Amino acid sequence: MHKKDRLEALTEIVTKENVQKQEDFVVFLKTRGINVTQATVSRDIAELQFIKKADKQGKIRYYLPNKNTDSEEDFRQIILMIQDIVINGKELMLIVFPGAALRIKQALLNSMKDKIFAAIADDDGLFIKTWSKEDAQNILQTWKKNAKSNY
Repeated sequence: MHKKDRLEALTEIVTKENVQKQEDFVVFLKTRGINVTQATVSRDIAELQFIKKADKQGKIRYYLPNKNTDSEEDFRQIILMIQDIVINGKELMLIVFPGAALRIKQALLNSMKDKIFAAIADDDGLFIKTWSKEDAQNILQTWKKNAKSNY
């Protein structure tokens, strides 16, 4: 099995199956006779730029990358991936669904770059340093407003 074939299989799986964890990809690939480790799948997901976002039932799953990342619907999906925000002056700590932090970071930098000094993401958290306390409050209020309208 060549890498190209594995990447094509992953792309097909993500479009046809409800994949929520990297281990799910390992299982789906195994049923196709492709034996890989979770670490290999993780590297492949990064290369293919799969994204995690909430489906219509609110469950987080993998999708192909959305080419239209500035759309209002995409922003609403991103807001739903934020579980909580803790604010301390000009700093915010966003608690997010596992695997969503990098996507949220990119979306916030795209839409609020004039308010954000720096952002550091790991798997399920995002630390943001804003230019001012008002900028931090603005980000918090934007999240509260949009999150509330989705319930």
